[in-house]
Amino acid sequence: MFRVVAGISDTAILNKVNRTLHEFQMNEVIAFYDCPNNDRKRGEYYFHLDTVYATENFLSIDAGSYYNCGGVHPNSSTNYLNINLHTGNTIDKITDVFNLYDSSFDLKREYKEDSLLVDEPDKIYTKDDFTIEDTIGHCIYRIFRSLYKKEIDIDKIEDQCRYYQYERWNFFNFVFRYDGVYISPEFPHAIQGCSYPEWSVIPYSLLKQYLKKESQFVLK
Repeated sequence: MFRVVAGISDTAILNKVNRTLHEFQMNEVIAFYDCPNNDRKRGEYYFHLDTVYATENFLSIDAGSYYNCGGVHPNSSTNYLNINLHTGNTIDKITDVFNLYDSSFDLKREYKEDSLLVDEPDKIYTKDDFTIEDTIGHCIYRIFRSLYKKEIDIDKIEDQCRYYQYERWNFFNFVFRYDGVYISPEFPHAIQGCSYPEWSVIPYSLLKQYLKKESQFVLK
């Protein structure tokens, strides 16, 4: 198992970070031993680290699993881990660092203009019609629509991923990378491949405007 051995002067924080890394990896070990095949014998379970991105401020891990533990088809999953190296705490929500709520635009006006995104384009909306997930998801959708016009194309109705629907971005996982924050939207198992678009990265230069004051360390 890998751990951090240098770069953090505070022993308590270093130990906290390594406990988190230990738990992250041990969960995969437990899953390996708890993976039977259809004959109740040992199934297949593979764990791999795709990316480890570390700065003096945070540590981010992009890990994947492939497993065949019985059932008709094998499965795969991707797990992301982000750790604040100043505190040792995990960064579980993107809004722990960035203010991606509906603060920079009129959500009701946007819904009116994006009539393909709603069932009733002429409806008069109030704030009670929107959840926190709605406001964050729509903000991310707008960012991607400005960055990746080809990938978020509202004419691609036949595309099963339908990234042009803001609801696709309401629930997601994320990980810090060298080029920005990668967003992985959640999809049903049948179209799980849609959860891993190659392009869905928000550059740090753009995220700077959303950065919370207490999270300035992220972009240093």
